Amino acid sequence: MTSSDYGQVTTIIHRLGLLAQLLNPLTVMEVLIELPRIVAVPPPGDPAELLFLSDSFATAGNDIAPLVTDVRTIAASKLPEIWKGDGGAAAARVVSATADLMNTAQPAFAKAANALTDYAGKVRRLIAEHGRLRDELGHLSVIDPVGSLETIASVIAGCQSVYQRSLDAADEVRGRLADVAGAARAAAAWQGGTRPDQAVVLADTWVGAAGVDNGILTPDQLRKAGQLRAALPPDQRARLDALLAQAGTDEERAYLLKAFAAGHSVDELVAFDAQIHGRADLTGRLSPVSANSSGGTMIRWVDANGNLHQVPLKQVDETSCGSHSILIARLMTDPLYAMQFTAGNPTDDSVVVDRLRREEQRIHDSTNWLWPEALGTTPWGVSHELDQHAKEMGTDYDWHLVDDTDPRSVDPAMRSAVTAADQGHPVPVLIGDGVPRHYVLLVGHDGDNLVFYDPGDGGVKHIPAADFLDGHMVDLGDGFQHVQGVVTPTS
Repeated sequence: MTSSDYGQVTTIIHRLGLLAQLLNPLTVMEVLIELPRIVAVPPPGDPAELLFLSDSFATAGNDIAPLVTDVRTIAASKLPEIWKGDGGAAAARVVSATADLMNTAQPAFAKAANALTDYAGKVRRLIAEHGRLRDELGHLSVIDPVGSLETIASVIAGCQSVYQRSLDAADEVRGRLADVAGAARAAAAWQGGTRPDQAVVLADTWVGAAGVDNGILTPDQLRKAGQLRAALPPDQRARLDALLAQAGTDEERAYLLKAFAAGHSVDELVAFDAQIHGRADLTGRLSPVSANSSGGTMIRWVDANGNLHQVPLKQVDETSCGSHSILIARLMTDPLYAMQFTAGNPTDDSVVVDRLRREEQRIHDSTNWLWPEALGTTPWGVSHELDQHAKEMGTDYDWHLVDDTDPRSVDPAMRSAVTAADQGHPVPVLIGDGVPRHYVLLVGHDGDNLVFYDPGDGGVKHIPAADFLDGHMVDLGDGFQHVQGVVTPTS
């Protein structure tokens, strides 16, 4: 369904609502004349074309499967036999990364095929139901229109339902396909101008093991890093390339490019690399929150004496959930911001705890300069604070109130939030009961589940998307059920 289709269907639903209000014995003839014109257009969508697309995705996914094995064999045995040394190892890494990404493409194509098949079935059923309602309308008596009032009202209600379900089906398939698009990580890097061999390796560098939305660079950052590199003056581009070339691991290189995508200069990257080069604790320091994890979240680092430390991440008091959500959103996006909390490799946990507490309080003071801190943080306060760091976040943000009892309010809110998370933009979500009470952070999307970071206990939690839509978010916060606001990217 295109945006113009969406607008047309919304207009039809509105006009049917007006007709329903107008219907009475005195206006029945006017309604009978107007109603066929309004419902002349069936719900948009071509089931045959949708099934053709579904079959194409399914075929592509099936064709990939045997190729993955062949590519892995080349990486594991063929290349090492004929190409010795560092060059051969680098080539093998590229080929191995290609196999990994091909392996993730197969389920992604299957998801797309299933989503399109389901959508085609819904469109077919809605078109058939629309046809039956129009037939019923055509058989109404024009001799005794007043006697047909009940039937006319039923046809209007039925058409409203058909068109509304058409919008709901389009919203659902958009969300499912957005999940697939977010998985196209190598394509994002390549589209940004990164060399194909580098693109596949960067796209295959993860926070821990490969999984849900947990690449070190997000799809948006993969695209942006290539674009920013291409825009550098030649001397700065050469410095950046030299810095990346000397990185000891793919992980180190990925964090350097993540910082570059967050808007930091080459000089800042050189200083940053002096802090991270050769370290084995980068994930715990720079990516403590992962959509691929569950349970409590820790920031981890190795101190100057070689000892491992960990400090739990969660809000420091009952009014700072909004401030903590902002802190985590920035920490997930900008590795230089994340590094400040463990800089110097402290031997005392309290140093890191104090840094986190001070930053959370600074954010609280910034967002609440005209609003009592005891009442928490407003959605406009959250969006304004994130906008102060738009370069690092990769986008501006805007806030939207949500009524989760109204599908036309909550469905678009969830779709925009999920689309943003799929591109790597964390989304603050305000939940409550009757009144707004608690912020959580949408950090990922896994099929029918939404992945949230909950500042209350620092946990990463997988929540069914249906709970978002149905006002049943009881597993977040203190059992607050309803979504009451979202703070989403503007681009």
